[in-house]
Amino acid sequence: MPPAIESPNAERPATRHPPARGSRSRGPLPGVHAAAPFLALLALLGVLLIGGFQPRQIAGTDAYFLEVKTEIEAMPYRIGRWIGQDAEVQEAATMLLRPNKILQRRYVDPVTQQAVSVLVVHCGDARDMNGHYPPVCYPAHGWLMQRRAQASVPVGRSLLPAMRYEFTRPEEVGGSLNRDGMVVANLFVLPGLGGEVVLDMSAVERVARSAERSGLGAAQVQVITPASMPDDERDEVHRAFFSALEPVIRTIRAGVDHAG
Repeated sequence: MPPAIESPNAERPATRHPPARGSRSRGPLPGVHAAAPFLALLALLGVLLIGGFQPRQIAGTDAYFLEVKTEIEAMPYRIGRWIGQDAEVQEAATMLLRPNKILQRRYVDPVTQQAVSVLVVHCGDARDMNGHYPPVCYPAHGWLMQRRAQASVPVGRSLLPAMRYEFTRPEEVGGSLNRDGMVVANLFVLPGLGGEVVLDMSAVERVARSAERSGLGAAQVQVITPASMPDDERDEVHRAFFSALEPVIRTIRAGVDHAG
């Protein structure tokens, strides 16, 4: 799953200071039959063993993955008034997602100390992204989803679809309940056939079932803001950060025809 992220304004130890860079440097459900889960697993393993789920290798894929990785790594450390610092990616997330590249970075306004977090995960196999998105991953780490709504985010000169999720995490502080909230703007980017930006897992699951398209991978992009941030300021943050992410999104959508 995407790595667990603290609320953007939570205190956290320093990880790695960024290099100097310019504005551009990317309760279980009961089964119908007791043997059903075991038989289903055997069937899945059988398909895997005969190669039914093996993604098809397309010429130019390696160059495409390298270009995507380079664009993600070029994500600027300074975006307007926000200064970024890389966060450590959990080893478990890397093992589970097998990413081509993960970027997890926390940006801070040095004047107000307000923070914004960015997460970009690009998997070389779309199947590795299956099921790993905010409604699943954040509750697994103790967050409670309060609401979700469809939104649009500005990327370059376009408006792209995204989902907005609001989470709180109850924490016991001196016997009282403290709610620390965050808002996650999330979208998926899929390459090939003109490239797609989608809201939820249904399109990712469709791509994951395609031997050809699965091998081109998939990406998930999140911009995370404090729930206490005023909506007009959040809109400003989305404009700034998703515009900075435009080269990453464009490169992923382009697919292998653009690489090299």
